[in-house]
Amino acid sequence: MIEITPIPSSGVLVVRPSGPLSDNDIAGLSAALADAVAETTEVKGLLIDAAAFPGYEDFAAFAAHIDMVRRYHSRIAKIAFVSDAAFASAAEMFAKTVLGVEARHFSADDRDRALAWLED
Repeated sequence: MIEITPIPSSGVLVVRPSGPLSDNDIAGLSAALADAVAETTEVKGLLIDAAAFPGYEDFAAFAAHIDMVRRYHSRIAKIAFVSDAAFASAAEMFAKTVLGVEARHFSADDRDRALAWLED
């Protein structure tokens, strides 16, 4: 399951996964990104707030996630990974080096700082 909260005033989208991701979860996130891009052509910030990487329900969900990243990574200005889990550092490095997106990893206690960085 995934909770998606847009913050229209700042152009930030907050994403909170709480269990293995399904293709429906990814479809919902894709729709939220499409809506944000339609309004402003770019998502100013994506805040991924996750205690741990939840994994995927099945291969279809993984494939949908890869497709979503391929379609939208160039339309996202910054990504903040808020987590104390080890995956967040790897995700930051992937976003920076492979996707070319400005990204930072913040500890779970620094969610407000991460949001401020995205809004700056």
